Amino acid sequence: MPLLRSQTPSSLEELCLLAVIKCLETDLILCEVAKGLQASSLLLRRRDLSMSKISEELRDYMAFLPGTLSEMVRQRITNKVLKKYTRMSQQETPPPPLGLPPHTMTVRLLEIVLDDEVRTFDLSEFQPLLRTVQYRPQPGVPEVWELVPGRCRGLRKFALPPFLTSTVGIRMNGFLKSVAYQCNKLTEIVLKDAVYDGKVLAAIARHCPSVRLLDITGSNVSCMDILYLVFPGTGEGTGEAPHAMQSDEMARLKRLAMQPVPIPNQAYNALCGTIRDLILTNTKVRALGAYFVLKFMPNITSLGDFVFATAGLKKFWHESKFKFSLKQIFYRGPSCEKVKLIGATCPDLETLHLGSDDAKRLNFKHLSKLPKLHRLTVELAHAVDIGPELAHLSQLTQLQLQVPNVDVGLVVESCPLLQKLVLTLEPQKTVTVTHDKEHLVLAHLQELQLECQISLDAAALLLTRAPRLKVVKLVRVKKLTDRILAEWLHTNPFEHLETWLLGYSNLTITSVSLLLSRCPKLSTLGRLSGWDVRSWESRRLQRAWHNYQLNLVHFSHKQNDVSQIMDATASSDEDVL
Repeated sequence: MPLLRSQTPSSLEELCLLAVIKCLETDLILCEVAKGLQASSLLLRRRDLSMSKISEELRDYMAFLPGTLSEMVRQRITNKVLKKYTRMSQQETPPPPLGLPPHTMTVRLLEIVLDDEVRTFDLSEFQPLLRTVQYRPQPGVPEVWELVPGRCRGLRKFALPPFLTSTVGIRMNGFLKSVAYQCNKLTEIVLKDAVYDGKVLAAIARHCPSVRLLDITGSNVSCMDILYLVFPGTGEGTGEAPHAMQSDEMARLKRLAMQPVPIPNQAYNALCGTIRDLILTNTKVRALGAYFVLKFMPNITSLGDFVFATAGLKKFWHESKFKFSLKQIFYRGPSCEKVKLIGATCPDLETLHLGSDDAKRLNFKHLSKLPKLHRLTVELAHAVDIGPELAHLSQLTQLQLQVPNVDVGLVVESCPLLQKLVLTLEPQKTVTVTHDKEHLVLAHLQELQLECQISLDAAALLLTRAPRLKVVKLVRVKKLTDRILAEWLHTNPFEHLETWLLGYSNLTITSVSLLLSRCPKLSTLGRLSGWDVRSWESRRLQRAWHNYQLNLVHFSHKQNDVSQIMDATASSDEDVL
């Protein structure tokens, strides 16, 4: 049975921070109201109520805090203000009855709080595509991210949201170069699609020598732009970003980059030795750019979901001495040679995505040399007997399969250490299991996510042989009834189950009561709209469990669940809804 809902009081620290934010908001609103009355008031007309003056006075109130406490308070307030701004800008909210619009209020608060002690400015969750008119800047009010240069010289992490440039419709090169120049202690830079040429990369390489993560997903950068990160550009020491390199200069640098390492009498940017993650997903960088990255950045561990990473590795094929520090690789293609190359050159690999539209079988035997490989995603367009191949990777802890007609029994027996299993396409109806029913083939499985319908036999194997299951997300289990679920719960009581989401079934209120009574840690149950549960039963259930820590989910957030089920069912003569 779920736990009773309890009220946990906020900590004293949290209450103090909220009180400070409330005081600042109140002062800003009062000053805005006072400005409207200034012309008709003898007292107010003598006061300087300009926003710059008010912000300066409020900043003085924040300045009395000692060093470490000031850093903590300013950072926590910044995080809360940005989180509130991100959350509220994604939904329709009524305009404030008086005072400042939400965007203006956010900017004014940050103008007071931001200074050199703030270490993180994270807008990665902001969704500019969804923000309403009241969250767009008023005349004379800057965008939120434009407050960083000149205020946050001690910044360590700066993160912009995706699709910002395409949504806002402005080029941010000048702003980004200012951030790189004035915030030269940055170690994490997330720019997404905001970079439009190599000048920004040159500014980052020159002024931010300690960068460990640079995310330029979707940016307009090419293979040659990678050289801006490697070689010191022209105009060094002027404080300005270098001018665009002429074609002959780029050709010279390309010839230089193709020489064996180390290049005599050649200096490199310090960033080449510090960077660990350079995310190049959906950019114009191809195999040559990947080659430059792997050659001059020896500590690189990830290029993101970058499909040309393996093509870059192939350029080192004849130089067997090279071993790379990559921990993540994304590869789509039919080449077994490239799979073999991954196994031979990346001994520290931990995460691998393999995909192919070709019917040719990929040989996983070459990956057996990767003892640290724990997370694998396989995306194949054609049915392949993948179970025996996975036997070479028995150390896997997370597995995601987008392969039709896989034998679930062979998969789970090949990977006994699995903690997370995701199936995207419908597996075989029958399962092959060599062990007896008492053998726990999934003794470590904690999360099971099936984005497709499965047969009763496959579901029985997955749900009765995994005693540590915490999260179960299913679309549909064919022919599942209350009696069968009760038998499964008798075999495996789900003592650790926290989330049970089943999209389409014939289960009734009996199964709901059974799950609630048998699963002591259950906190999320659904999706009841797809069950055989009457509306009055749902309302009664909601009232009965209102005081418990239980989230009853009635509807699915995925709009294609029903269509997938109907399409799959229409193609099967023996299984009907």
